[in-house]
Amino acid sequence: MNTLAEIINNPEWLEQIPRESIPSLMLQVATLQNALAARLLESPEKAEMDSPEPDTLLTAEQAAPRLNVTPHWLYRHWKQLPFARRLSRKTLRFSEIGLRKWQKLKKT
Repeated sequence: MNTLAEIINNPEWLEQIPRESIPSLMLQVATLQNALAARLLESPEKAEMDSPEPDTLLTAEQAAPRLNVTPHWLYRHWKQLPFARRLSRKTLRFSEIGLRKWQKLKKT
């Protein structure tokens, strides 16, 4: 069986892959994709440890202008933002370092 790297370098080989080998290759691709996504969305706590500057937790009112959205939008979408932190049932905060890193990723 060909390795994933060999197939990437030679996409014409796809037609020659035996059907019984496809699930294993798909699992390898999914594993790689999950690892890359985890790395991309690395937690702000990890970013804070890597960064010499201290992190500041912003309120929705402070974070919203930096993202060009409303505070209401942040409250509705906080679960999709890797830099958002729920401190209690009614308290959300946004990591300033995480927000900046996320904005850099979105620009690229």
